[in-house]
Amino acid sequence: MRKPSDLSALGGRAVLPFREAIKSEVTLDVYQTRLTLFLKWAYLTADELVTGAKANPTRIQDLITSYMLVQKERVRKGEISPRRDHVPSCQLPWS
Repeated sequence: MRKPSDLSALGGRAVLPFREAIKSEVTLDVYQTRLTLFLKWAYLTADELVTGAKANPTRIQDLITSYMLVQKERVRKGEISPRRDHVPSCQLPWS
C-alpha cells in the first residue's frame, strides 16, 4: 500500500477519538493511511467528513460506497492487491 506522506487531512478534532480508540501502532498506521487515501480521493478533511455525515449522511454513505467500488475495480484490474498490508492480529503457535 502506498503511504501518503501528507497526513494533514487527519488534522482537527474529529480524528482524535479515532486515534485514541486504536491501541496498536501498527493498526493505527494502517488505518490512518487508508483514511488519508480516502479523504484525499474525496477532497475532504476528517472534520469535513464528520460534519458532512451529520448534515447529510446519505451523501457520505454514497461517497464511501463509490470509493469502495473504485477500489474493488482496481483490485479486479490487478492495480492493487486486496490484502497487501494485512497484519494478522495474532499468530497461533500451531497454525
